[in-house]
Amino acid sequence: MALELRFSPLATKQMSKLDKSAANTINEGLNGFAINGRLRPKPLKGGYKGFFRLRFGDYRAVAKIYNDRVLLVVKVGHRKSAY
Repeated sequence: MALELRFSPLATKQMSKLDKSAANTINEGLNGFAINGRLRPKPLKGGYKGFFRLRFGDYRAVAKIYNDRVLLVVKVGHRKSAY
């Protein structure tokens, strides 16, 4: 079952600041996950409980799935500052 991919305003702004190759890698990975779930998300703890992270090289996306239909990406960034 495919998920609808959505970005929060913060994630959209963060994606626009990335270089094109990193943004394309993240976008392709997120689309692949939304379509066929080919990545394994890691559940997060603490303040991000209920969210999970997806790895794309040195970059991370913090996301949440709502109603088994919507993949909402809330943050995107380099692994040093993604959380």
